[in-house]
Amino acid sequence: MEKGTKVLNDVLNKDPENVTALKHLFDIYKTKSENRHFHKLTKRLLLLLSKDDTKHNMTVEVYNEYIKHAKQPKFSAELYLRLISILSIRGYPEKAEPILAMFLNKKPDFPGLSTVLFKLANGYKMKRNNKKQRKCLNILCSKYSNSPEAQLVKNN
Repeated sequence: MEKGTKVLNDVLNKDPENVTALKHLFDIYKTKSENRHFHKLTKRLLLLLSKDDTKHNMTVEVYNEYIKHAKQPKFSAELYLRLISILSIRGYPEKAEPILAMFLNKKPDFPGLSTVLFKLANGYKMKRNNKKQRKCLNILCSKYSNSPEAQLVKNN
């Protein structure tokens, strides 16, 4: 295993955005979720994957695998917002909702919340969950009434 991680790290030293090497290291470290490298590596991999629309399915897979193994997820606010968007768009609004709820409770003024709330509402719309969609839109219009997304909802 040490030889494999060394080879993969050598690849990453030459090509820091090598998704294949990062994914292989993720698969190695996920069994050692207490290792700080696991969290740093996952964050790096998810940031890279989330920037590429063609890799959003892999983003969802890696995130789902990560939360199975990590006792306490450790991501930046920026990455959490990206994950909310991707999970919502890719048909997993129920996985995005608890992340967004955390933001709404702890950092309700964080920039970009109105946008991801709107995306979450659309995610529920795609799943034909009108009750959850309305709930998201109601929160959007009451907490972020001046946002472009709330204005769009009010005008339709």
